[in-house]
Amino acid sequence: MLKELLVDYLKMKKLLVIVVILIVIGGYYTYDKNQKLNKSKKATKICLDHFKTSDQECLDSHSNYAYKISKKKSNERWSEYKKKVKKIEDKIDDLKNLKPSINLLDYSYTSANEITSYQSEEKLKNKQILIAGGNSGYNIFEPTCYFSGYYVCLKQETYNDNGDTETRLTEVFITNIDAFPKIKNIIDELDTYAFYYYKTVVYGTLDSEDAFEKKIKADYITLETYDINDDTYEDALMNGVYSIKRKEYLDYMKKNYLDPKRLLE
Repeated sequence: MLKELLVDYLKMKKLLVIVVILIVIGGYYTYDKNQKLNKSKKATKICLDHFKTSDQECLDSHSNYAYKISKKKSNERWSEYKKKVKKIEDKIDDLKNLKPSINLLDYSYTSANEITSYQSEEKLKNKQILIAGGNSGYNIFEPTCYFSGYYVCLKQETYNDNGDTETRLTEVFITNIDAFPKIKNIIDELDTYAFYYYKTVVYGTLDSEDAFEKKIKADYITLETYDINDDTYEDALMNGVYSIKRKEYLDYMKKNYLDPKRLLE
């Protein structure tokens, strides 16, 4: 009798465990289904409200849609964009015809290594130097000088802890850019197109008062163009469009979905 009761008890216990497991699985399935439904509704609202589209690519991943439409627009419009940028680059080429207001031979070329070295601070103080730098093309494996403003972007090769070489950027800001309105206007024009593939050449003296930021007071500034391919123009346009579209998307998400940790869900 006791043996039969024990067997029945074990059967009931086993059945109860199975029922509990089924309830848990069912609950998880219902929760997961509701989560997917809520996520789908959220995606639909974002795509219709912000992007003004019901495109399936947007519904599948609205957080990546700003990149996709930026890529599409740059692919369609880069040729027109290139023509506009080329007109500004022609202005840069015309700078070669200007006669410098200083004797360029009085200035010594100075590398990024010298400028960033503490041992060179006293040596470079009040010294007339020449620095030059910029982006010559897009390279996914190197940092790029996309920072807008009036500065010289210097590149130098350094070694990391593993003994591998890596590129380090040093930004030397021009303190008196207003003294060179023609140069400033060209830089501003290029900045409106988010185009940063040009070289900035500055003759002047370093400002030694700021230990944290490298600055130079220019005696003379000129710009130079690089010989770049069509992919670089398209990439520049894509980055410019994407920076705008991305900001618009994030502003919308912050306004409508306050939790910043869940912006990209």
